[in-house]
Amino acid sequence: MSRAPTDIGRRVLVAALSHDVEPRTPPTALTPGDPWKGFPLRDVPLIPAAAPLSSAATATRPIDVWRLSNELVAPAEGVVVSRWSRRIVAASLTERRAFFMAGLGDWLRRVTKVHLSSVSQRSTLLAPGRRYFYHAYVDVVSRICAFGLPGLAETEVQVLHHGPMDPLMRFLMERLRPANVTFRALDSPDLIRVEELVFPTFPAWNFSGWLPNWYLTQLRQALLPDRPSRRSERICIVRRGRRRLLNQDLLLDRLRRHGFYPVVLEELSFGEQIRIFHDAEAIVATHGAGLTNLLFATGALVVEIFPTSAVVPHFLLMAASLDHHHRYVLGTNTQLLSDFETNVAAVEREVVIGLEDLR
Repeated sequence: MSRAPTDIGRRVLVAALSHDVEPRTPPTALTPGDPWKGFPLRDVPLIPAAAPLSSAATATRPIDVWRLSNELVAPAEGVVVSRWSRRIVAASLTERRAFFMAGLGDWLRRVTKVHLSSVSQRSTLLAPGRRYFYHAYVDVVSRICAFGLPGLAETEVQVLHHGPMDPLMRFLMERLRPANVTFRALDSPDLIRVEELVFPTFPAWNFSGWLPNWYLTQLRQALLPDRPSRRSERICIVRRGRRRLLNQDLLLDRLRRHGFYPVVLEELSFGEQIRIFHDAEAIVATHGAGLTNLLFATGALVVEIFPTSAVVPHFLLMAASLDHHHRYVLGTNTQLLSDFETNVAAVEREVVIGLEDLR
């Protein structure tokens, strides 16, 4: 009989770093959480998994730094493993947990190995960013950039990762890597014992794209064109993968009346995506990772289309942190990842109201 995902999670996850990893070594506080600028979730119909955000004390997580000795890590997954129980430290996972669990069989085979290789240099982990455009910006790069903050900037550290770095990470690290950080690729996916592991916690809450001010400033300074935003483009993002909008052509016909044109992000380089969002006045899109480029817009209207009758708040909160004007249209699907049709008239109505608010 197959086990439910929740049962598997109980078997392989450790709740927190302090409980089962290094109880005698307290973390060092690096940054406090940023305060909320207003509280945009009060009347939002959130998906149940995002409900804890409604009671979060701060808009971003306080960042702590753990300095752990002789700890086990899995570079292929970017996770820390308790050397006492061989269970995964939950604090080293974000929403990638579901994707990680999909490969659990291979994981369980590898954690039973007795013979481990070791790394003697001071190290940290690069969580896999492949296929997770949102998580690369929000979870992975933010933690690497934290090594440039006071309290860590004097710490020379190598970042362990499995295999070649993917194109997005290369693009970002060429522009954002702190001077005290180097990278080391490991060929084997097996567990590694790290003599000194430096492990910053994640700055964003689960289901939230609200990022710390220091990181937003660094991202925009490093990646934006060296000129003011034109704020002249009105774009509708067209998806080619999952969660396709089945009546996309009808929506585009309506939006063209208001000066919108279609954009397929998969056909653009990372730099081109940044430039088009930098110049955007208004953006219409279904919920998806491409909206991470909101990080590079300025005071834009964002109309986000959901397949289901609940809001997944990653980009609502990212928009709030950047003072964008976020509006949304809900659907009637039961599955978030399935193709769907939207209420075109409702989307047009939100666009018209939003454009009026911009004036």
